[in-house]
Amino acid sequence: MVSWKEQQKRIEDAQQMLLNPDLSIIKNNFKSAQNQSNVKFDTVCLCPFCLMSYELSRFALRKGLRVCPNCGSQLKSSTLSEINNLDKFVDFVFGYRFSGFWNKICLDVLAKTTETRFNEWNKRLHSLGLSYVFWERYKALKGDNYENEEYI
Repeated sequence: MVSWKEQQKRIEDAQQMLLNPDLSIIKNNFKSAQNQSNVKFDTVCLCPFCLMSYELSRFALRKGLRVCPNCGSQLKSSTLSEINNLDKFVDFVFGYRFSGFWNKICLDVLAKTTETRFNEWNKRLHSLGLSYVFWERYKALKGDNYENEEYI
């Protein structure tokens, strides 16, 4: 036998909305309350466009997207927290290259040409100590690693 309070709690829980880690809201399709994963705002995140690292709480929230305090690029919270790993960072850059990634890099630099902004981005990557490994993995994804293959 279910008490009246328990019945009311189930009705209320069925009508609640769920907040995803990327700050989107969906309807609860479950019959009971749902535990939600918390976004850790003290996580240090690297902006892929300007290569500056800040805590997630320093990224301002604008229309559900996080805004980089340095360059103003907008990303989802889930994307910022995911690309802390170098492999995922390379995958992000490789997957985003046809959507204008190379045109959005280093918008904080006042240079007008994309070549000088790319050079600045590459210098920042080198100063983080990631340049060699990043470009090797990027070339491997792109399919430009012919030096390692043996042809018969």
